[in-house]
Amino acid sequence: MRLPVLPTTGRNISLRADAEEWSFFWETVRGGQRKMYRAHILPDYVRQAILDKEEIDSLVPADRKPTISTEPVNEDQRTKAMARADLLRLYMQAVKSAAWGMKDQARDDFMTAYNSGIAYQDLFKSLGPVNWKTIEGWKRKLKKHGGDTMRLADRRGYH
Repeated sequence: MRLPVLPTTGRNISLRADAEEWSFFWETVRGGQRKMYRAHILPDYVRQAILDKEEIDSLVPADRKPTISTEPVNEDQRTKAMARADLLRLYMQAVKSAAWGMKDQARDDFMTAYNSGIAYQDLFKSLGPVNWKTIEGWKRKLKKHGGDTMRLADRRGYH
């Protein structure tokens, strides 16, 4: 993962893990066994570095510059795209704030609250009911296009 808080080679990471006495378990693999470290048991500084790296990678790829959509969108499309981006941001915050092992439950709770129309009423009025898989698709689309929110605009029927 190339974390700044860890050495770059697997051997040196293993040596640090042994020196700092990280908890591990043995996993049986073809040809013998290997040490496995659970993410929730790692030291705080390693766990935080992993979470930070995953968050950065999920937003914008480091090797790509953000692209701006050149296709024209009308005001209605723009409003809906911004609402989708707001819902995606709220969804990602809800899932990110969940404890380890509780991400699925947090996702389901967020979707139940949103789709009931109780939470985020303005967004629900403009977007209607949404599936979590749709929101994950929006997240992939934003990542692919460097964070360009207008890529979330519904372009059906405007060609």
